[in-house]
Amino acid sequence: MKILSKLFLLFPLFMGMHCQEPGDFPVMVHNNSNETIAFYCADAWTNVYYPDTTLVDLRETIYLFTVNSHSTNGRFYEAYNWEYITRKWTKKDTLSIYIFNQSIFNQYSWGEIRDKYLIEARYDLSGSDLEVIRGRVSFPPDEKMKHVHMWPPYEELIAKYNHSSQ
Repeated sequence: MKILSKLFLLFPLFMGMHCQEPGDFPVMVHNNSNETIAFYCADAWTNVYYPDTTLVDLRETIYLFTVNSHSTNGRFYEAYNWEYITRKWTKKDTLSIYIFNQSIFNQYSWGEIRDKYLIEARYDLSGSDLEVIRGRVSFPPDEKMKHVHMWPPYEELIAKYNHSSQ
């Protein structure tokens, strides 16, 4: 009887508790370059996951987001937190973001882009990386992204874009 009375007293507490609903967690790409860029996220929709960093076979299987010079665009994930994005939407707890110069699509077929790996950058973001940068990815990378695994490496990207902006 004592157990039943304790449960009866705790019942209102349990009724007040509920599971947290997922919300929209944006992964936003801010384009600090003077060119229009495009990007896609390698996630459950593309079916190509990190550590496989090849580009998808068919251009039609990805959604490319366009980001004008000095603008921002993004991809929203239904998630509970930044770590959840990498656990739910990828297989290896890493979200890869591929960035292209938009003009490349006027010059080359997707097969040539894929075979020659004509990307401007690739960021491989863990859930903790996303947490640190609050889902805000910069291209070229800013100081907050120095710790993120990327190709080409941070120093090369900074040198390339500091030189090209002069």
